[in-house]
Amino acid sequence: SAVSHWRVVHRTRSPSVPGTNLTTLELSPQTGRTHQLRIHCSTGLGMPIVGDRKYGGPNLGCGLLLCAAGVSFVHPATKERVSYEMREPERFVMAREAEDRAFCL
Repeated sequence: SAVSHWRVVHRTRSPSVPGTNLTTLELSPQTGRTHQLRIHCSTGLGMPIVGDRKYGGPNLGCGLLLCAAGVSFVHPATKERVSYEMREPERFVMAREAEDRAFCL
């Protein structure tokens, strides 16, 4: 069984997809199944990922809005925890801000 944890980071109404919200989630998979987060968002949460053609995400013209913002693992040789983090990609920020601006007009 696949297990994922999630929390809402930001939510705004989506004028591009009437009657829906554009929601930024922090997703933490606890298992590693193929397309796990994409499936959980689409079928489990009812919030498909923007640009996810396979699992029904809306197309806002900005590609698949899914990326790893961080990864952490135990190094197999040293047994030390290794962690890497990155900032949210600019195209994600731009897509969210465009939806915010369009909704406020």
